[in-house]
Amino acid sequence: VDAGQVIDIGERTTITVFPASHEKIDLNPEGLHPYLGYGISSDNLRIFHPGDTIIFPELEERVSKYQPDIALLPVNGRDQHRSENGIPGNMSLEEAISFCQRINISTMVAHHFGMFDFNTIDPVLIERQADQSVTLEILRPDIGRIYSISKY
Repeated sequence: VDAGQVIDIGERTTITVFPASHEKIDLNPEGLHPYLGYGISSDNLRIFHPGDTIIFPELEERVSKYQPDIALLPVNGRDQHRSENGIPGNMSLEEAISFCQRINISTMVAHHFGMFDFNTIDPVLIERQADQSVTLEILRPDIGRIYSISKY
């Protein structure tokens, strides 16, 4: 698959393919996006999971048109130290929150933290933002906890 495709996977369920990127937008020799994210739409619920990515104009435009209810976003960020050591970056927590607010996503699930000591953020920062947020529900998933998703 490549960015822009919409795949019908059953009754009232589709997968929309989005481009993803670390510090720069890549295309392979065939002109396809090697890094992808996905939108899952079923009935009246839309979920967006970009995988590893930063925010860039093409992504924001496409996600804005998709209008997801929930976004699962990588929030470990990027910095010069990681870049110099070959560790690709993602959006920061602040960038993820701003992204959701700009395109009216109501719920953000923060992820991509806690796996590697060299590439993470303190989960307390996510909890603080969740406590302070008025217009955006911010969730910090817990290992072993089961979550149920419903628009109603």
